[in-house]
Amino acid sequence: MVNMEYRAENAKIRVGIALSGGVDSSTVAYLLKKRGYDIFGVTMRTCHEEDADAKKVCQDLGIEHYVLDLTEDFSEKVMDYFVEEYMQGRTPNPCMVCNRHIKFGKLLDFILEQGAQYMATGHYTKLVDGHLSVGDDGGKDQVYFLSQVPKEKLKNIIFPLGELEKKQVRELAKELGVRVYAKKDSQEICFVEDGELKQFLIEKTKGKVYNKGNIIDKNGRILGRHNGLSFYTIGQRKGLGISSESPLYVVELNSEQNVIIVGSNEDLMREKLIAEQCNLFLVEHLEDLHDMKCYAKTRSRDSLHACRLEVIGKEVVVHFIKNQVRAVTPGQGVVFYNEQGQVIAGGFIK
Repeated sequence: MVNMEYRAENAKIRVGIALSGGVDSSTVAYLLKKRGYDIFGVTMRTCHEEDADAKKVCQDLGIEHYVLDLTEDFSEKVMDYFVEEYMQGRTPNPCMVCNRHIKFGKLLDFILEQGAQYMATGHYTKLVDGHLSVGDDGGKDQVYFLSQVPKEKLKNIIFPLGELEKKQVRELAKELGVRVYAKKDSQEICFVEDGELKQFLIEKTKGKVYNKGNIIDKNGRILGRHNGLSFYTIGQRKGLGISSESPLYVVELNSEQNVIIVGSNEDLMREKLIAEQCNLFLVEHLEDLHDMKCYAKTRSRDSLHACRLEVIGKEVVVHFIKNQVRAVTPGQGVVFYNEQGQVIAGGFIK
């Protein structure tokens, strides 16, 4: 049951809505307005013109609407990082970086400057006793993408959709009269059209992404040629341009030697990985993770893998306890959870 109770005391609480123009953030605005909060909407301009529906939603609600131009920050912090990671033979996670520096960085700062106590977003996430926790929609683990947000920022965040599933949000949006209740969800990488990654990298690097090299097996035997490491990812099978009696997959991208190493599906399985740039939530110091047993995800829609953590210097070695993990991909996020679904820490796979 969704709480839509109006409370007069909420009028004293000013909340800025991170409003994209999609159904999730728009429903958040309607819901908080109905509960009596003093709200306004803010839409980021990053790589495209802002969605016109965001302004219309604010007009429907009779609230202020701001457009925050973050194109330069987004280009520097997210898009440049994205291209550089691919050039190094890694697979980037731009949503994690954007959440840390842009949405829960520049956008949150702007909202607080407008006199708000909180920023509300449409993430399917919960704060349980102030701790970042998985939301009730099992198909949407969005805390994975929030695992690089500094934990001190959480005191100024509200996640009103954490106890709802996507289907319920669309039904609620229709009930509340949200104009975008049936609008399709946006694509995951907002600045790259589906299927256009290759062209994007070519344009951004002015063709430097083309750096041909050998495709070899684990014994060093040359099987073919590649066009550049950026066009391939760990676990890839199709589009390699090589023939074999048994299926071959990309198991390693070696940027130092500019070679792609291929192997069997078994060669993709890993007993451990190394994590770097770990952001802490439930512990104060990196050393507190040492010898901890918990669960890890190496991609947002991954299963939870039981693991043991070992801290060596500023890095964390993740030892998988029960099963090996397939296609561990450098550059992607690795997030650690406890049994209650709270985020312990999150880092990047080295």
